[in-house]
Amino acid sequence: MNRLRWAAIVLAAVLIQIPDWTAAQGVPVASPLQFFESVPQPLSVSPDGTKIAVLDPHTSLCVFALPAQQEVACTSLEEQPIYPRAEDIVWSPDSSRLAFTEMGYLTGDDSDLWVLDAVSGALTNLTDDGCIGSLFSLGDDANPTFSIDSSPAWTPDGQFISFGRSDIVEGERGGTALFQIPAGGGPAVKLATVSETETGVVFYRSAWSADGAALYFTYNTPNPGDQNTGIWAYDTQTGQLTQLIGSDERIGDPILLQVSPAGDSLLVWYPAALQSGQMADPLIRLIDAASGEIRPLELPPPVQATLPARIVATFSPDGAGLLFLLVPVGNVGQLWTADLATGEYTRVVQGIDDTLLDPQFPLSWAANNLVAVPTAHGAVALTTISGFGTDSGTPVSLREQITTHIPGWDSAAA
Repeated sequence: MNRLRWAAIVLAAVLIQIPDWTAAQGVPVASPLQFFESVPQPLSVSPDGTKIAVLDPHTSLCVFALPAQQEVACTSLEEQPIYPRAEDIVWSPDSSRLAFTEMGYLTGDDSDLWVLDAVSGALTNLTDDGCIGSLFSLGDDANPTFSIDSSPAWTPDGQFISFGRSDIVEGERGGTALFQIPAGGGPAVKLATVSETETGVVFYRSAWSADGAALYFTYNTPNPGDQNTGIWAYDTQTGQLTQLIGSDERIGDPILLQVSPAGDSLLVWYPAALQSGQMADPLIRLIDAASGEIRPLELPPPVQATLPARIVATFSPDGAGLLFLLVPVGNVGQLWTADLATGEYTRVVQGIDDTLLDPQFPLSWAANNLVAVPTAHGAVALTTISGFGTDSGTPVSLREQITTHIPGWDSAAA
């Protein structure tokens, strides 16, 4: 299959309407595409860009080195019934370990919190509750007691892992709470109650701010019109939960994608709207972490007037900008950078066949400037972007960059 299709398709995706749609010339440059080919399911690249996780459902979870594409660690999932949920497999900040929970809410199987050592392949169950396998076949115990863990997130120092938990006590469903546990093992500590009655409302990805002051998570429930649905923040100083945004009447429920390196902005998207055919809307929003203000990512007017388009985005490693994967037609994707300090936009890759837009297979931009783009056929397109961002290592505040350098941002409407 032709993995690289060079074609000028349309103009770029950009953050907001600016007077000049011309992309910056000759600053960010992408290296030629290479592909990590894997029959199993490739997952995210490590934060330092030196490894990639690969899941073979029900069989194994492995780690491969990049760019060598050589296996460095692998653990079997067959010796005991472990069914990792792909979206919940998350790297530690130092790229040394992977944490994951299982598919308890989807399959009715037990879901514990596990840690995989990315060098030795050692696998540790941090929250073993004594239940294994299907929760509908627990022997003679008609009223079992167990916990379903989900949505793991490493603290910025890598010392702890937070997660959502719903308890089933003597066969009765309980509510949902946030917990935290030492990454090396120990007792789990309850952080806050999310819902006294609703089970499994912390289901999608969660993430910490870089300073460890707040944990952001998605509250999701199947009950239409639930006012609690949306993006929430847990404040470590006060222990309080605050809803930042709720459901949108037009495009549905938001799901957290990422927290900016400076911790002042969130990326969220609305995947349910894809099923309703609302392809002209990028379905990505920036959220101000302090105020909850919603700032849309919009396509250039030429694109809006001609072709439906899909878009997914990720922050640059230093937070100086964003990387967009724009799919204006078919499944052929383009990569564009947006420099928030200058308002300049550059198309760095012109065409990637069969790109995949799915929250469990995110677009990623690692600290070594390696960019990984998932495709629909089990491969990951890899490129390195040079000439972008800062060399200081200090995360850039998106709030400051956006309001200072990009005209019209403050007037953008949700």
